Amino acid sequence: MEATPSNPHSRTRARRWLFAAGLLPIALGGFAALSASDSGRLDLPEQQDVALVNDKPVSLERFNRLLTFTTSRSATKDGRVPDADALLLKNALVQKLIDEAVTDAAAKDAGIEVSEKDIDVALDAFAQSFPSTDAFKQYVENTPDGTSTAVRSDIRQRLLRERLAKYEAVPVSGEEVKRYYEEHPELFHQPKRVNASEVLVLPGKDSYSKAKELLEKVRQGSIAFADAARQSSDGSTRALGGARVDLTEATMDSAVWKALLARKPGELTDVIETKEGYCFYLVQDVLPELDRKLEDAAPEIQAQLARLYATTRLEGLLPQLRSKAVIKNTFADRYAALLADLLKPGAPASQVSFSLSSTSSAPQPVPAGPAASTSSQSSRPRP
Repeated sequence: MEATPSNPHSRTRARRWLFAAGLLPIALGGFAALSASDSGRLDLPEQQDVALVNDKPVSLERFNRLLTFTTSRSATKDGRVPDADALLLKNALVQKLIDEAVTDAAAKDAGIEVSEKDIDVALDAFAQSFPSTDAFKQYVENTPDGTSTAVRSDIRQRLLRERLAKYEAVPVSGEEVKRYYEEHPELFHQPKRVNASEVLVLPGKDSYSKAKELLEKVRQGSIAFADAARQSSDGSTRALGGARVDLTEATMDSAVWKALLARKPGELTDVIETKEGYCFYLVQDVLPELDRKLEDAAPEIQAQLARLYATTRLEGLLPQLRSKAVIKNTFADRYAALLADLLKPGAPASQVSFSLSSTSSAPQPVPAGPAASTSSQSSRPRP
């Protein structure tokens, strides 16, 4: 998408969703033009095909429409966009259209479709990410066609890619579940734990009396526990209001542990003498011992690994689809020398990143791929 809500709060919130769904706007750089002359302007529409995917040209009309919309909002006072900016913008748009084409082709081969109802549901969720109906309406009005068509198109692409990523999914095996269970014992086996806040007074003259006095003030409500900890505690978590988490029998003084277990959440202990000094606690939470058997945890682990694998496949999907398609990037061929200069390491222009629905890094010319081949199952990522 090429527009954002004008409200700064709605813009921030929308961008988070846009990033996840692949609908970020195009951001233009502000570096100098490649050419000082007005001849051969690079911000004008292209007259020839910009790319072919499996011998089919991507839509030149759509390319020029997106280009015109974006440049109209990015032009300088003289009505033009610097050549370097324009060239990188065009290159990013070509990549976007190539990625859409390879996605459509792969979905067709796999018999994967996205219904209008599916898009309606996703569009609804997108609209809900805006702070108000007016903010979403303004966003839509700022898209190239002024309607939800462009938004729906990008949502359709995202849904197709998610389904393609699941298409070749192999069920998570029992061996993978067992390995995850054994490699992450802390998730399934935990001793009884207590979360509590502490006030500690180091040993010294009248230290017991001081701790007792602080405890009475907290009990009477004349000072909040956290304030008492910040102002008067000598403990290591003083700055955190005395907060300590995951206290266990193995890590605590036996007298303190016994006192903690005797209290319910929200209750205070008495002053307890330890080798560190005199302390008292406010119990926040008592967590029972955790000892989950493999057979009990297996469904949860299986679902978690399935999500992890799906995310990994989705991240690697576009490069995989490009490699299986026959791509001829005629735009990159026409401007090969200029793009090479702009995108070479260290060049100022190479630091500009365009975020489009199909790109996640600085733009590079999309090379021609080999002849389409049968798909192969990607190797599993290790959890």
